[in-house]
Amino acid sequence: MPDDVARAHAEGLDQALRESVATKSDLEKVEASLRSDITKVDAKIDVTGADLRTEIANSANRLAAEFNATIYKAIGVVGAMIAASSVVAHFWK
Repeated sequence: MPDDVARAHAEGLDQALRESVATKSDLEKVEASLRSDITKVDAKIDVTGADLRTEIANSANRLAAEFNATIYKAIGVVGAMIAASSVVAHFWK
């Protein structure tokens, strides 16, 4: 094979490899970018988890307060019924 043809083939192969094969430096850049993205996602997960825990705690507190209010109302109604039955029983004697 003549030198000029061999040189043309070598240059073509060199160009093809430069465009399609990743170097160690290329891979290190991609790795650094992925690590950065993973760190950002982890931070978002942490914030979202904290927000959810706060919202769950707030909801639980509201539910407990509503439950307690309902119990107090029920006790009041039962007390009123007992008082009313005592009054009725007194008049029926």
